[in-house]
Amino acid sequence: MNRAFGDLEKLRKLMAGQSATGLKQKQSREQTVGLHEENTPRMNFFYSALSIMTTLVIYAILSFEIRKGHDARQKERDMELKELFLEQLEREAVITRKTMERVPEGRNSWKPHEKSMALGYLAALVATMPGWVSFMIDQDELDLDAPSSEEFRTKPVATKAELLQGLDDGVAKARKALEATTEEHLMKPWRFAMGGKVLSEKPRHVMLTDAVFNHLAHHRGQLTVYLRLNDASVPALYGPSADEIN
Repeated sequence: MNRAFGDLEKLRKLMAGQSATGLKQKQSREQTVGLHEENTPRMNFFYSALSIMTTLVIYAILSFEIRKGHDARQKERDMELKELFLEQLEREAVITRKTMERVPEGRNSWKPHEKSMALGYLAALVATMPGWVSFMIDQDELDLDAPSSEEFRTKPVATKAELLQGLDDGVAKARKALEATTEEHLMKPWRFAMGGKVLSEKPRHVMLTDAVFNHLAHHRGQLTVYLRLNDASVPALYGPSADEIN
């Protein structure tokens, strides 16, 4: 019997303890809700400010990365344009030299047609064209009728050695001018004129591409036809020739 009363007393105390714990938990929840309701405007302001600050930080980071990427791409473009012309100059110099080495001496006046260029003039033109890079970079225009243009006019030479020397001198000047120039300068316009009348005006990099390198390939190809018609061997340039199959 005493044992039974003891068990009932333990049960009563346990139930009383659980009730007290539940009451405390309820009071705690009510206090928390009240505190939350009291601080809601302050918390809203805090979260809004935090959101704005986060947005600004993200914007600043993205702006920095975009600018850094732009600068890197700009630097890459600067290098690419200069390097492109320098590498092209070296390639064109090699195959132009191969062509000059095949030009027969003593046939400067030969031409395939009365309207065609003479062999001597065409060979000298091809040999000196790489040098045009330097005056296109160093000067803003070329007027063929101006007295100052005399040094740029093509003059036939008598020997193969003179052709090769003219080529080497022009390539050296072109290389020096390209190494010293900038992307900004290559974007500036360059003019070709005659008698004071502008015949063509385009950005320097376009004129270098069209008026020098593309133009050089055109006349060098023309010269290889002259070589064939004069029984001179034709060098392999961009691909094999009948004289240099391998």
